[in-house]
Amino acid sequence: MRWTGPRREDVRAVPDSVRQRGGRALWQELAKAQLVGHIRDAIKRRHVTQAEAARRVGLDQPRISALMNGRPTGLSSSRLLRCLTMLGQEVDIVVMADTKRRARGRLRVISRAA
Repeated sequence: MRWTGPRREDVRAVPDSVRQRGGRALWQELAKAQLVGHIRDAIKRRHVTQAEAARRVGLDQPRISALMNGRPTGLSSSRLLRCLTMLGQEVDIVVMADTKRRARGRLRVISRAA
């Protein structure tokens, strides 16, 4: 497993106000941006239209268009995870003990090649 790290377009998807605040909100927004990137990649790999993708995941086409442009406004991380599974992606959530004894854990999106 390897961490893909935030892509430049994913970081741009995080609002400036959140990016400047830093801390917990930033990591949550980066994780959402990475999930959006995986949704975008899954739609492109399947060569489906935005309308067809919308039908598969239960959203409307304008919302898919916003996702394709890195704007997940109004969608929770949970909803983004459901979108990934509805696009045929496997999603595993792994909770691990922190060996570095940090006060707080961290949230990451990790992709693994098939």
